[in-house]
Amino acid sequence: LPMVYNQNIHHRRSVRLVGYDYSQSGLYFVTVCVKGRECLLGDVAGGVMVLNDYGRVDENAWFDLSNHISNIYLHEFCIMPNHIHGIIEIVDNSSSIPLSEIVRQFKTFSARRINLLRGIQNNGIWQRNYYEHIIRSIDSYIIYCRALNPPYNINPSSNNILFIQILSHYNHYNY
Repeated sequence: LPMVYNQNIHHRRSVRLVGYDYSQSGLYFVTVCVKGRECLLGDVAGGVMVLNDYGRVDENAWFDLSNHISNIYLHEFCIMPNHIHGIIEIVDNSSSIPLSEIVRQFKTFSARRINLLRGIQNNGIWQRNYYEHIIRSIDSYIIYCRALNPPYNINPSSNNILFIQILSHYNHYNY
């Protein structure tokens, strides 16, 4: 029997910041989970994520986004067996493509290609929603970069070239 919708128990609260314009310039940390948390994208072996064909499809779909959306810059990105994390920067809000549309395109492009490999059609790969966090400070940015790529050792007090590049790139947002 199909489940009947009951508005008292089947309500989803938005995790989006009320009144915030998600098409404005800025940095956004996003997490997209595989439907049912199925480990579809690869396996962790010896502490290292090993992508399978579906994981490689996701990796290609992620990096292909900037070929379809001209006003974004893709920062750190990480694929886990049942989810992906990434930092998306909207660099110019003149095209007014919101973050939700960018994530939708990633989910759509990757799901279509994965379904082709699986030999099935119209099968959802991703959970309905996604998590996002607006990155508002250089400290927050560094924390997310370290989380996505643990070998990074960004020391703000040193002359670390990566830190200087991040800071100069980040300063035009006046955080």
